[in-house]
Amino acid sequence: MSRIPTWLAGLESARRLRAVVRPLLDLGSMAKNSRTTDASVLNRIERLVADEQALYQAGDLNDGDTARLSKIQVELDQCWDLLRQRRALREFGKNPDEAKARPPEVVENYEQ
Repeated sequence: MSRIPTWLAGLESARRLRAVVRPLLDLGSMAKNSRTTDASVLNRIERLVADEQALYQAGDLNDGDTARLSKIQVELDQCWDLLRQRRALREFGKNPDEAKARPPEVVENYEQ
C-alpha cells in the first residue's frame, strides 16, 4: 500500500487537484506557434473557465487557491486579448498569426 504524499493530503477533491496541478500554458509560445488558431485560443479559454469554476465550487479558498485563481484570471485576459487581436488582423486583411500575446502588465491595465 502506497502512502499519499503530504502535499496531496490537504487537497479536498480531484477537481481541486486538477486545478492546482495543471500547469499554466505559456501564452508567449502559443502566440509564436504557427498552428495557433482562434479555436485553440477558445479551447484554452474554456479550460481556464472550467478551472476557475472548479476553484469557486470547491468552497473556501486557501492561499494557494487564491494565487491560482489570480493566475487564471490574468491568463484569461491574455487569451481574450490574443483572440481580439487575431480577429482584428483578419478583419483588416492581415495575417492573424501575427498576433502576439501581450504581457500581464499590459492586459491588466486595459480599461473595462
